[in-house]
Amino acid sequence: MCSKSLINCVVAALLPVLSWVNICTSRTDSQTGVLGRADLLAAVQKVKNDPNDREDLRRIISFFDAHKDVFGHLDLFSDYVSYLKDDDGQVQLLGARGLYELKNPKGIKALSDFLRSKDFIVLKKKAYAGELDSRQYKWEIRASIETILALGKIGDDSVVPLLESLRTTTEFQLEWGGGPVEKALAELGSIKSLWSISQNARDKEIWNAASAVVGIRDATKVPELMATAVKDDIAQPVRQAALRALAEINSSDVPSFLVAVMNDAEYDLLLRGSAAVAAGRTKAKSIEEHLLAHSRNVESDIRAHAFVGLIMAMPDKYLDSWFDKLMDPNEDSAFRNKLAGLEYYIPRDVLISRREQLYKCLTAADTTGRPLDKVRLQIWCRINELYREEPQLILTTASADMTLHLRHPIRNKIMMANPHLSFQELKERVDERIKSIVQVYEPQPQEEK
Repeated sequence: MCSKSLINCVVAALLPVLSWVNICTSRTDSQTGVLGRADLLAAVQKVKNDPNDREDLRRIISFFDAHKDVFGHLDLFSDYVSYLKDDDGQVQLLGARGLYELKNPKGIKALSDFLRSKDFIVLKKKAYAGELDSRQYKWEIRASIETILALGKIGDDSVVPLLESLRTTTEFQLEWGGGPVEKALAELGSIKSLWSISQNARDKEIWNAASAVVGIRDATKVPELMATAVKDDIAQPVRQAALRALAEINSSDVPSFLVAVMNDAEYDLLLRGSAAVAAGRTKAKSIEEHLLAHSRNVESDIRAHAFVGLIMAMPDKYLDSWFDKLMDPNEDSAFRNKLAGLEYYIPRDVLISRREQLYKCLTAADTTGRPLDKVRLQIWCRINELYREEPQLILTTASADMTLHLRHPIRNKIMMANPHLSFQELKERVDERIKSIVQVYEPQPQEEK
């Protein structure tokens, strides 16, 4: 039986939790069920009275993450606007989060003014010089991110120039990669703003733009996405992202467009291959014959992509053919390597039930019985990702270059189990594990002749 002292200790430990439960439940609006205005005001006032008394404010901001619909009461609008103007970064973050959740167009001006008031170069210099508390700096950056995302949700064309100006702010990009700006521009449908970057732009800038374009689902943007895909002076990843976005939009014009790009030899192979896979994603019946034509043509430069497109469109019908081609020693080895290299396109739920066929591909070989290393390595990695297994592997060589693909998943697994290993110890463990997995192929005497 528990002693009274133990019970008292447990009760004492629970008091802070119970106190917060009371804040989140007992003082809510009885009709809306949302947290009361008094609770926000009290949490902010605590910070004003004592800058170290931030627990309630921290919990409220955390409560946004778990219950994004809780703080959506319009009565809080003026409070959120005032919080954006506060000198405290954490209070600014509360205001930005609140306006994001409200998604009220009335907040556009306050959000825009907040961003215009920031000099991110000066903020960073102050943080590095110790003139600005590092926590305050991080809160202000987070508040700016929330503000940008909010403008993406409720803004209009008037905020596009402001957002565009932030893409080149080095301090912003170093802090969080610049992705939220591109995401906001995509939400606003400002596709031209996204692709208006040099082909020689930094990889991160191009990736940010491409990842934003790929998420566009607005059917009214189909013409702009089509124009983006075929415009020569746009960075290649952004053009490919436009093709992927088109494949996800339900528009009768998309399949024929993707087929036209796929068949046009004037476009480069990367774009045509992406168009073939995207055409398969549409699952339109009209694309099957076009993809089949390329998949059956051994001279087609996008033959492998066409195969994958067919799998995307009709996995039950064409996945077995993919395995057959991977294992057929009479097929061109370069084609088989390319086919295996595109396995990442095939969804997990399509491959997960094909364990036996995947394992069989670990024995892929040419007509002489010599291992097809690239096929075996690619499939080994997919097996590891799908089943968390590390099967034995026979390769023509166990060189570092050849086993490079194995190192990443093996290293991650060892690091998770042994987080305190030094760099050298980790490297030794990985080398040992690869050595235990990979066996070097020894040709039979008749094969050497």
